[in-house]
Amino acid sequence: MNDMPWIKSYPAGVRWDAEIVSMPVQKILEDTIAKWPDRPAIEFMGKRLSYRELGDQVDRAAKGLQQLGVRPGVHVGLFLHNTPHYVIAFFGVLKAGGTVVNYSPLDAARVLEHKIEDSRTDFLITLDHVTLYPQMAAMLGKTRLRKLIVGSLAEMTGSPDVLAGEMKAAGQVSEVTWDDSRIRFADLLDNDGAPEHHRCQIRANRSPCCNIPEARPDCPRAPC
Repeated sequence: MNDMPWIKSYPAGVRWDAEIVSMPVQKILEDTIAKWPDRPAIEFMGKRLSYRELGDQVDRAAKGLQQLGVRPGVHVGLFLHNTPHYVIAFFGVLKAGGTVVNYSPLDAARVLEHKIEDSRTDFLITLDHVTLYPQMAAMLGKTRLRKLIVGSLAEMTGSPDVLAGEMKAAGQVSEVTWDDSRIRFADLLDNDGAPEHHRCQIRANRSPCCNIPEARPDCPRAPC
């Protein structure tokens, strides 16, 4: 009996046991940008981003997060739909040196409250959509959550003004009160895109000895 039946499903020339090199997750994106900068990375509702353009937005997100105080040991939540915001934010947090904490839009309020405290989430990126923003806005002042970074679904599309108007007319957009605890995703990206490099980023911030302010002296990548 074949104890590896999945092998027959692999395309010709693809090895199921190919070596996977250990590297920081964000380096996978960096290597892809270097190899195929002008190939499409994301296509979303009439707008296409090349890998070069995606990399630029990731760098800008990383620097914006660092300017807010994100660094090794700081946890950043992602409470998002499947939009380009997620890809940009995920890699941006890693490049900033922070740790990604994923949140589900299906979670009840009490679950979100517990997760924020349990995961030590200080910053969170979300959208102004009615299924997302109100739940997290309610957590400000109630939990350790310090700041919300709020984007709009329309800003990542090919016709942002048209879609924004349609969504508002359909009651799909929440009104956001912009203050010190809430900033726009677009403002997060409004910089020159040159984040500080953290050498201790490895394995998506799951290293047992790295990515904390006081890295162990025996860590081969310490100190940051």
